[in-house]
Amino acid sequence: MLAGAKQTIITSHSVLITLPRQKPSGELQNDRMPYTRGGSTSIRHPVETGEPGETVRDTLRSLIHEVDKDNGKKDSPFKWRQLSAEPIHMELGPDDKNPDGTHLKVVYPMVILSGTLRDFYLPDGQKEVLGPITMVEIESLLRETEGKTVPFHYRATLATLAFAAARSELVESRYRQRLRSWMSKPLTAEESSAIAEYPWW
Repeated sequence: MLAGAKQTIITSHSVLITLPRQKPSGELQNDRMPYTRGGSTSIRHPVETGEPGETVRDTLRSLIHEVDKDNGKKDSPFKWRQLSAEPIHMELGPDDKNPDGTHLKVVYPMVILSGTLRDFYLPDGQKEVLGPITMVEIESLLRETEGKTVPFHYRATLATLAFAAARSELVESRYRQRLRSWMSKPLTAEESSAIAEYPWW
């Protein structure tokens, strides 16, 4: 690290999930959720900001209440599983609550094993409302959200497509043109070191 350069210290995190589902034809579907705050609505993915003291895994687990129709109750038939042990996309940015800190954003793809996605509006605090989660074809979702939603959510969709294409020739062939526009920004050695020291599990 250069003398006088600010060291990267991660002080908070948020976890975003996507729900990719591949059809036999190679068509890829993904989740779509209207998010409303202050009278303005945009299309996003489910995301949760970690509470103080939470690990990334803790935050990932808490997201189930936003996705499950039964709100994550103990007797709910809803089950899901991570498709990747590691995040498929990560970004670092300023921590709004800590001027000296850095906020870590991660994306995990999940697969639904059983149960039903939430199909109703869910108040999230006093100012936010999470709309019903539906599944749509991923190219349609990208066209709908490009330049019209929080950029991180758009990049999460692209990262999900790239992840699915790496696992399926059918997906790669079908979306080859779109995949040419995606390149994840590489992390610096300093950022990678800070991420490695953060409490994940």
